Amino acid sequence: GALAISIGEAQIYGGVMRGSFGVTRDGDDAKVKAALQFTDVDLEACFGDLANLRRLSGRGNIAVNLEADGSSAYGLAQSLDGRASLTAQNGALSGFNVEQFLRRLERRPLSGSGDLRSGRTPYDKLNVVVRLNDGIATTEEMKLEGPTVRLSLAGASSIPAREFDLKGVAGLVPPAGASSSFELPFVIQGPWDEPLILPDSESL
Repeated sequence: GALAISIGEAQIYGGVMRGSFGVTRDGDDAKVKAALQFTDVDLEACFGDLANLRRLSGRGNIAVNLEADGSSAYGLAQSLDGRASLTAQNGALSGFNVEQFLRRLERRPLSGSGDLRSGRTPYDKLNVVVRLNDGIATTEEMKLEGPTVRLSLAGASSIPAREFDLKGVAGLVPPAGASSSFELPFVIQGPWDEPLILPDSESL
């Protein structure tokens, strides 16, 4: 009727994992609790296996504290509560090239009606904090700092539906001595596997 696993230390994804995982039965439902910490792991391999997401590369630390109950995987996703955080360095977001897009718009502001889904965006640092409530992940912090661009995001993502509804601001890193640089608000909407990433039309 119950399964409890405590992990003192495990070698995984090129790094280390510690934590606990438990499942108990409550009638037809399962109650699941997880408190896991991944240290210095390969993010592409880790997120690829755990969430079928392969858009993030680099190495980093992940901490999750989650609770859920339901009679199916979908039911568990609908009831998911908790918190998750990520700190990463020296990697890239694949699927879009923010610098290329911003420089094109800086030169020709009215050319921004196209989709952003191509290329990759390297980063030096990436920080993400997400709060989960009833299967909805609300972004409390998401900041990316790269050699040429900076990016921040806010909004929500549905875990059961695997869909984004996010807004953000992307900007070019100003040259030495400059106080400001070109910035652009944008939106990310649609399924996790093929999200639609477009500039905020009003900002154009």
